[in-house]
Amino acid sequence: MGNQQQLQLFRRSTRLERDGTVEGLTGYIPTPRGLELVGQLLDALASNDYKAFSVTGPYGSGKSSFAVFLSALFEPQASSAHQAALALLEAESGPMARSVQAMRERFGVGETGFVVVKVTAQRAPLLAILREALASALDQLADLGDLQERVRGLLATEPMEERDLVKALQAICDERPVLLCLDEFGKALEWFSEHRSRDGDLYVLQQLIEQSENRKRKPLALITLQHLAFDDYAADSAALRQREWAKIQGRFRDFPFSDSSRTTGFLMARCLKKLAVEQPSNASEVWAQANGMELVDQLSLRFEALAPLHPLTAVLLPELCSKYGQHERSLFKFLGSADEGSLQWLINNDALVDGWVMPWHLYDYFLAAAGSTSALPSLAQRWIEIQTRLRDAVGLTGFELEILKTIGLFNLCSSSGAVRANQQLLAWVLEARAPEAYPLASALEQLSSTGFMTYRDQADEYRIWRGSDFDLGEQVRLLMASYRQEPLDQLLASTLALDPLIATRHSQQRCVVRLFQQCFASTRSDLSELEPGFNDPDGVLVWWVSDRSPEDLKLPAWASSVVLVRMERPADLRQLVSYVHAYQTLLNGKVIPEQDWVARREAQERLAVSLQKLQEQVLPLLQVRMASEVEVLHPSVAKVPQTGHRSSAALLSAVCDQVYGQTPRIPNEMLSRRELTSQGAKARRMLIEAIADHSVDDLCGMTKGYGPERAMFDALVGLHGLQQSGSGLCWPAESSDLHPVYACIDSFFRGAKQSKLQLSELWNQLKAPPFGLKDGPVPVLLSHYLLLHDDQVGLYEDGRFVPGVDTAVIERLAKNPETFHCSSFALEGLRKTYVRQLLEALGIDCPKNVTLLYAVKQVLRQVRQWPSHARHTQTLSAHAKALRKACLGAKEPDQLLLIDLPKAVGIETLTKASIAEAVPAIALAMRELGGRFDALLKEMQAAIGQALNAMGASVRGDVAPRAARLKDQILDPKLRAFALALADQELEADRDWLQRVGLSLLGRAPSEWIDADVQRFHVALNELAPAFKRLEALHFHQQADGQTGFIAVRVGIPTSEGADHQQVISVPNAQAPALESFVQRMLEEASQAFGEAGAQLVLAQWAQQAIGDAPAAVDELGERRHADGQEGVRSHG
Repeated sequence: MGNQQQLQLFRRSTRLERDGTVEGLTGYIPTPRGLELVGQLLDALASNDYKAFSVTGPYGSGKSSFAVFLSALFEPQASSAHQAALALLEAESGPMARSVQAMRERFGVGETGFVVVKVTAQRAPLLAILREALASALDQLADLGDLQERVRGLLATEPMEERDLVKALQAICDERPVLLCLDEFGKALEWFSEHRSRDGDLYVLQQLIEQSENRKRKPLALITLQHLAFDDYAADSAALRQREWAKIQGRFRDFPFSDSSRTTGFLMARCLKKLAVEQPSNASEVWAQANGMELVDQLSLRFEALAPLHPLTAVLLPELCSKYGQHERSLFKFLGSADEGSLQWLINNDALVDGWVMPWHLYDYFLAAAGSTSALPSLAQRWIEIQTRLRDAVGLTGFELEILKTIGLFNLCSSSGAVRANQQLLAWVLEARAPEAYPLASALEQLSSTGFMTYRDQADEYRIWRGSDFDLGEQVRLLMASYRQEPLDQLLASTLALDPLIATRHSQQRCVVRLFQQCFASTRSDLSELEPGFNDPDGVLVWWVSDRSPEDLKLPAWASSVVLVRMERPADLRQLVSYVHAYQTLLNGKVIPEQDWVARREAQERLAVSLQKLQEQVLPLLQVRMASEVEVLHPSVAKVPQTGHRSSAALLSAVCDQVYGQTPRIPNEMLSRRELTSQGAKARRMLIEAIADHSVDDLCGMTKGYGPERAMFDALVGLHGLQQSGSGLCWPAESSDLHPVYACIDSFFRGAKQSKLQLSELWNQLKAPPFGLKDGPVPVLLSHYLLLHDDQVGLYEDGRFVPGVDTAVIERLAKNPETFHCSSFALEGLRKTYVRQLLEALGIDCPKNVTLLYAVKQVLRQVRQWPSHARHTQTLSAHAKALRKACLGAKEPDQLLLIDLPKAVGIETLTKASIAEAVPAIALAMRELGGRFDALLKEMQAAIGQALNAMGASVRGDVAPRAARLKDQILDPKLRAFALALADQELEADRDWLQRVGLSLLGRAPSEWIDADVQRFHVALNELAPAFKRLEALHFHQQADGQTGFIAVRVGIPTSEGADHQQVISVPNAQAPALESFVQRMLEEASQAFGEAGAQLVLAQWAQQAIGDAPAAVDELGERRHADGQEGVRSHG
């Protein structure tokens, strides 16, 4: 096979099933990356580790060709493809080839090989893809008895389920190891992502991975090849499905299949070796020049092996193929095809330059001939710009075109580093091409002046230029001239964004991150206007850019510490800083026209290059060294040596040791921070709840598991002894470095005796030197102190007293400490006597050292037990109403207890005599309010008993059985609900039964009633009770007569004399038709005799004669119930 034909094989596309032959392997070169994957697979097969590999690489990177090679290594020994693949492997790595043979012998398949299942996936379910692949591999099972038919039967199952496929694979693995190779697996993943209702593919993959880890059967090696990672294909799926895919991908060994520059150079050398092209005559000289320019590192290979590619061409070609082509496919196409502009074409048409392939040859092949690119949009845009600019260029000489093509190619492949269009490299490849009358320097100047390209002086680089009417260079020069009087520190501050610095050693020792904000300053600076660059800086590090001393420098008021370091040779930066700032001004302002995107993008690219160069020059200067002069400007008590600091971090740690000398150790990164994460906030909340609710329990009840809240407990409460099992919360030991913090907290609260203090003041004290606590642990410390002194400290939120500290209060305190205030209370003399007597009168335990806050909390605890009815009813005494108003509107504990409560019962001033009058009156009013709801329930019980004629001592005992007999006979919704409530026997307490009845009448629980609801209750009861009694009487009459087959009607006739005649009449069903006919005749005769009102007149007279002579109605039903002993039988009509 000729060289050209052999290289032609390198560039064609490969299909796994089709090309698994000797011909498919001809010309294949095993790459170092591919050999590495073979080695990892052999190691996995030799161990008990999982054997699932996910191979990810871009289009054209040789994944499919590698899959053909890998599959052939596992095929039967007699296979020609196996022999060819083993020979290729032997040529590259003899030890690895022997390892493959040893692996096959170890599994007893030296001759037969693995069962190789290979398939190129389609956009279809994975189940269908694998079913087809296994079916095509059935011939490999012919020598394994009935296994072939058993697997065939499983695959023929309809409808086929995932477990059938898994059983088929397991059956094969019982007899022989399997290699399952899935090329283009991304297509199956895309199908799965689009069909979100299908989860069977997940199950199949999980089972395949499980099988690859199974030690009881023969191994299954699973190889998937795709262009992207698994989770990229599931990016549009729901979060749950993405997590499922992430779990699966986590069980694969991810193997990127993108070759390095070393591998690419290796492949290029192997391909060129087959061509046996004669080396250029000046090869040694050119190679020596390339070595001197440090271009060798670009490919990690000697350029001698890459002739006839010029060293610059050899460096640019792989990057061009990677960014704008299809990787190795484009590379081998250029090297091996006969297309116009390719290497073969250049050789055959004698188009080489002194035997070399030059960079502009690559331009002609890839840009001029190709016409399109497969690059990403961000790269393709630059491709199109350069291509269009050179295509539209007219009137240029061949030499000028070579210059522009070379520069364009450099621009596409690299804009920085060793390979860029600088004057040195351009001279190296183009100087000898220049005509005598038109040297390279003149050509470059001419092309720049005519707008074909531009020179970036800061980057030493030429760029292809689309052209613009906006003169960037002139505008930059004008702006730089205007900056000559601008202070250098302001230029630096507006140009560079400096990251915070960490006081590393101090942070590690004290378990809290100390961050310093950086800034520039000079004698013309006013740092009092400096704003914090981030949340809660621990100090400011000032880089001094002036030669004068920093006298009278105004400092930021918020900074706890300010350290000044003199910068070395800052004036050397002015030119470059002005240049960068000029481009920032051009881009941030309205100087460049919006529609001139060419000038705008050129300015952006120049800014990026110059800014990088500025950072490279400035950052080394922003380092504290042993000789650096430093000065602590604030606080004055902090003294550090002016020199001798190894680094910026060492200097800041020395400053923090003095400024924050009393910082307590809280070794928990989640808690000791400025802002807590959502998980950290949740853990802190759980910790506070545990301290509040389980203070006497071991570890505050956190004995199960070790979650983040337990870690916080150990780092703060446990480490500093803030809780003891069995006794509860306590102060930290004096030996603890938290003790000074607690002393500060205690001093603050004790100072709140005369007036209330804002808690944000304490918060700021704890964050300021010498403690320097962060926001994270402060709420825990405050809640611990408040719980420990809950009867001595009063807490107010927005001016209203907070009777109890709980997690919700602490969370609000953490978010807005400025809305909280505190007070400290003391009781002495007459006030103490009054409080003791009041607590005893109210039935509240009175400790020996009672405090006013304790008394207030106990009183308010009784107030909180009042139901809504007691809080709103007006059926109270004047004292009770006044006392209720005082309690519900209480804001100040001392005001409530010592002034408002006595005043509510008519006592203006507490004296020994008035106390004796006030205490019983207050207690009486409190009892009245506390018992108001019980009084309401008694009123309801009496009203129900009277309305329903209840007999006996218990209203419920009488009414409930009566209602139970009627509840299933009632159709009216309101009356039925009333009867069901009356009949409720599940409620044990009568008060609950009464609430149930009241709820059925009004739809609202009596505990929530206002006075108007009480009136509505009586109205509703008086409406439904008569209906209940009438229905009850009707059913009792029917039960007493023992009749069946009848219609019962109760007739009542109230007369003008006030009598009420009632009678229940039973109409037998058998006589109903005759009665109906008789009544119809009577109605007709009445109408004829007396007109339209005849029927009513006859009815009135008839009823009076028929039942009017009966005695007036009495409680016949009650007498009958009494006579029957409260027993009855349901009637049947």
